[in-house]
Amino acid sequence: MSSDILYYMLGSLAASFSCGYAASSAIAGGNVAEGGEARFTVFFYVITLGTCFAFGLLADRFSMSGRLPSSAGLLLAALGLLFVERQPVAAEILTAAGCAAFAAGGAADAASSGDSTRFGMFASPLVPGAAAGIRAAQSTVVPVLYPVIILVFSAVCVFAFCSKERRLPPQTTESGGEKKPVLASPVPAVPAVFAAAMLASFALFSARGARLGETEGYPSLIYAAAAAAGCLIGGAVADTFGRRAVASTAVLLGAGTLALSGRFGIMLAASVFFISFAFPPVAGGLASVYAKHESFAFGTVMLGILAGRVIFALAGSPSGAGMTYVRAALVLPAAAAAFLILPGKNWKNKKNSAASGADK
Repeated sequence: MSSDILYYMLGSLAASFSCGYAASSAIAGGNVAEGGEARFTVFFYVITLGTCFAFGLLADRFSMSGRLPSSAGLLLAALGLLFVERQPVAAEILTAAGCAAFAAGGAADAASSGDSTRFGMFASPLVPGAAAGIRAAQSTVVPVLYPVIILVFSAVCVFAFCSKERRLPPQTTESGGEKKPVLASPVPAVPAVFAAAMLASFALFSARGARLGETEGYPSLIYAAAAAAGCLIGGAVADTFGRRAVASTAVLLGAGTLALSGRFGIMLAASVFFISFAFPPVAGGLASVYAKHESFAFGTVMLGILAGRVIFALAGSPSGAGMTYVRAALVLPAAAAAFLILPGKNWKNKKNSAASGADK
């Protein structure tokens, strides 16, 4: 694993921090109409996740490595933060678009290696970075100049030290270390991934909304930490035990803990952890299905998450007997999608390779 992933990790933290900082500043500064916070939050998701898909298409179209869109996105986010005090809404648009460009480029570089560990490292700072940015803007402890400096520094590092060429993902073959996925064609995989991400996204947002006001002991930073830990650990475990088994099992555990979250609030954090655990193997596995279109694959997942967030904004958090179990059931298709579209571990060939190596 090359050291350039460390620069992408710093960029992930800085870009997501800027998004959270700008969004929180716009709301706290009274620049959002009273009662319009929910609509502004959806607006934030639309820009960040929606444009991530668009930037990803451009990166794939011109076969860009992550270096150019990521460094440009970091500079755009830095520019946006300079407008936080005078034009907070414009600042949020610029920082959200910058974060999207960074994520599209970084995802292409992280996923193209087919290494789930690498992608987990890239993705792990995104959620805690946004949560930290929101808290920093609310407390006014962190001057805006500090994240601007970190964003510019990260952009320089990514551009100077990260790969200039996009790597080609390793192809899955029966004779190698992995079995081919059940759905080896990208055509059925697209709607499967989108639908699974949408349903899981709605289930988690709805569960979190249903517990607002009841989980003072479990602040948002705990959910952010759970997401980061899941991404970081899940990638490494998937590379060891196989992406198909790890991702589908993790989603099933996420559904189970989500079913218990109605009675035990901490179970919601556990569900976030397990579902995030599945994220790196899914993104890494899709690279072998969408060869040379890794940003498109990542953007498809982001669009699914966005669709789930929009549905939550429209439907709210339905309450009533059994709703916790309904939300858990909505997560189950993601386990089926992971099982169908991800390659499995070829333990037989791995043992044979190890035996032949020992003979030598």
